[in-house]
Amino acid sequence: MNNNQPFWQTGFGRFIRWALFLPIGCVLLIILQALPPLAVEVASRCKPEFSCLVLIVAIVAVSMLSMIGWMWFLGVWMTPYLSCRLIAPNHKVGSVIFGTQFCLLQGIFILTLFGGDYSWVFILYQILFAAIVIGGTVMAYRDS
Repeated sequence: MNNNQPFWQTGFGRFIRWALFLPIGCVLLIILQALPPLAVEVASRCKPEFSCLVLIVAIVAVSMLSMIGWMWFLGVWMTPYLSCRLIAPNHKVGSVIFGTQFCLLQGIFILTLFGGDYSWVFILYQILFAAIVIGGTVMAYRDS
């Protein structure tokens, strides 16, 4: 064994990286996928009384929410990049495995939503989320 190699480049380190890239990516995506529906549920329980102060606070809140939305988009877009480029030893193979697994599981989940009593907004959100993750996976696959 070459002692000049970092631990993550050794055989055992590469095995650990292959074993961890899918669970880390999946946990991050599950958390990011649950945040917007949770925020909508919390916001629907709030019944504000309208006044001038509430309108001023609403303007500030909208700007903050737009920034939070942008950060959420970047988090969803960059999760496959983190998982496939930085953790997996081979980013092309990792991207193919991650993308295939995500497309199969998300496709099955979206198909089960059509039979249930879910709103079209929620179904469209799931489709948009899947499109963002697939775009991030394609970005992680590229060589540049």
